[in-house]
Amino acid sequence: MSTYIILPLKFTAPVHFGDASGGGGLDAVQPLCRADTFFSALCSEAARLGGQALDKLVQKVNHDEIAFSDLLPWYLRDGTYEWYVPKPVISISSKEVKVESLQNARSMSSFRKKSKKRAFLRAADLGLYVDDLRYGSVSLEEEPLFGETISAVHFNGRTGTPYSAGSYFFAPSAGLYVLVRLEDRSDWEWLESLICLTGMTGIGGRKSSGMGTFRKEQDGIILSGDSDNEDESTLAELLEDREADCQMVLSVFLPAENELEAASQGAGLWLQRSGFTWMPGMESPAKTKSVYMLSSGSCFSSRLHGRVADVSTSAVNHPVYRYGKGLYLGVPK
Repeated sequence: MSTYIILPLKFTAPVHFGDASGGGGLDAVQPLCRADTFFSALCSEAARLGGQALDKLVQKVNHDEIAFSDLLPWYLRDGTYEWYVPKPVISISSKEVKVESLQNARSMSSFRKKSKKRAFLRAADLGLYVDDLRYGSVSLEEEPLFGETISAVHFNGRTGTPYSAGSYFFAPSAGLYVLVRLEDRSDWEWLESLICLTGMTGIGGRKSSGMGTFRKEQDGIILSGDSDNEDESTLAELLEDREADCQMVLSVFLPAENELEAASQGAGLWLQRSGFTWMPGMESPAKTKSVYMLSSGSCFSSRLHGRVADVSTSAVNHPVYRYGKGLYLGVPK
């Protein structure tokens, strides 16, 4: 049986997690780090360690022995951790909605407008969210303020031209967590150490400016249905629910070739993912191949595996891995 562990991360500096999916530039940032960015950072740190650390990590992931979610928000309220997941990409038929009065219709319309802007839900509120869509009720609390975006003008050192870049500052009571699935629980010790080492280097963009560094907020939390934390017990239940009609992926997802048809029948947002790689001896970072992937929150009728792609080009002499494996919740409908 799989073991699921939550590791909450506390960022010690602002972060730059780009959000170019809507055509945004350097000033478009978001309070979420996608799993492919996180995995690339882990691979870079493993490569620096030398030995077989990188091969071990990649092989474990390729064999579905380790899987990661995107880095998703947590919020500490009154001493209790709230764990947030992506809003599922699902549609509820309007004929299922019960509208009994004009006031109810207006309330439902207001809820739907707010829900479109919402990015995350508490894990325990997934069922409430679906019911609110179906019946037009408004039972969810407002999404907390995880932090704020600040844009600043910088100057290109070579050209002297100005440009705007955004940074995200997490609130003192907020941060991001990674959800990890392990088939062999003994892998956690070395993996947690690798994550903590990566936090000293940082993740995301503008690391040379000191951004993206983090430490673990506390030790990893093994999920259990017996937990007193409502979000944790809900996560433990839904992660094991393979029978649900809607399976929501918690990580950016790249279908394997034999899964393309099944993925196209699901519901989700396709993103273009690209980046750069660098290694000692290179004059400047080299651009990697772009791939199209499905965002977290995408929903399928079954749990697809996904794959890790090599996006290296002739400009580098080593593989460059882009993570696209699936980690799922069964969404109650």
